[in-house]
Amino acid sequence: MEAAARRYSGSYPDPRIPGAALPRVRYWQAWNEPNLTDYLTPQWTRRRGRFVPASPGHYRRMLNGFYSGVKAVSRTNNVLTAGTAPYGDHRPGRRRMDPAYFTRALLCVSGRRRPRPVRCSGGPVRFDTLAHHPYPGGSDRRKALNPDDVVVPDLGKLTRPLRAAIRGGKVRPRRAKQLWATEISWDSSPPDPRGVPLHRHARYVQGAFYTLWRQ
Repeated sequence: MEAAARRYSGSYPDPRIPGAALPRVRYWQAWNEPNLTDYLTPQWTRRRGRFVPASPGHYRRMLNGFYSGVKAVSRTNNVLTAGTAPYGDHRPGRRRMDPAYFTRALLCVSGRRRPRPVRCSGGPVRFDTLAHHPYPGGSDRRKALNPDDVVVPDLGKLTRPLRAAIRGGKVRPRRAKQLWATEISWDSSPPDPRGVPLHRHARYVQGAFYTLWRQ
């Protein structure tokens, strides 16, 4: 990552234009949806006959290496976590880990309502901005049914453990961090006959932006 960050530091010569430099990239995101086996595997491992989470630890090590490489070029670069997918399979050992559960494990905290720091390997985790993909399962106001799924109105399921991890010293740098929704959408009709009609689509997008901002 250091080589990529150096190439796009704003001072690297543009090979196509003598005397010019390639543009600077300041925001760097490490991977995509690491709570899905499509992007990171294994999600779980067996230990003493039971499933325990594996992907949060794997991703923590990946993210810390990514952070070190990007920051070696410029401390003002902003490192985002991978956006987590909004839905899980709700049972250990399956292909999709619930996003709030994954995030708590990544941040080395435990507990839904009152997250508290716990011991974990490879910590503390290093990043500047937490990211998530709160794709909705209906309207912008509909909350997820599962307690560890996270759609548009549910961001508290991620901000609570984030604050607890910062207070407990499980995150570096140890300062307040933003949560960014880096992907969100509805399929529209047309062209998708099963999508959301265009007039409702516009209302959903507007409402989602407002709800995300309020949180």
